Amino acid sequence: TFRDRAAHRAFWREHPAFGGDEVADGDLAAWTDHDLGGEEPDLRSRVRAEAVLTDGHDLIADEDTRTALDRVTTPGVLLRAQRGLLDDEDAFIPAEQAQAFSQPSIELREVPDTNHYTIVLGAEGARATAGAIREAAAPYR
Repeated sequence: TFRDRAAHRAFWREHPAFGGDEVADGDLAAWTDHDLGGEEPDLRSRVRAEAVLTDGHDLIADEDTRTALDRVTTPGVLLRAQRGLLDDEDAFIPAEQAQAFSQPSIELREVPDTNHYTIVLGAEGARATAGAIREAAAPYR
């Protein structure tokens, strides 16, 4: 538990994935504050371990989930963070495994210098993510 929002933010700021200045303080605060439930001094993460375990299992072991991209027929982009959950070299989906997601209609892109979190919360990662969304939406404007 966390006594206040500042303690929760400090916990995440010390996390290896947020060690640098890739994620602005305001963005980190918005993300971490959204994660909290309860009242001070007994704030807790709203993340449910069961949901994380189920999603992780489905991504790896559930045949329908694992092969979902095989059924995509419209053009798309799959972004992959270069580094892992702890900003380590072991990405959540290793490059060799990521190639299995590549399909004729899906372009696989590695976003350099990003990790599991900074691919959407860091400035460079957010730019790459927003750019891919703009590209995908362009034909429908």
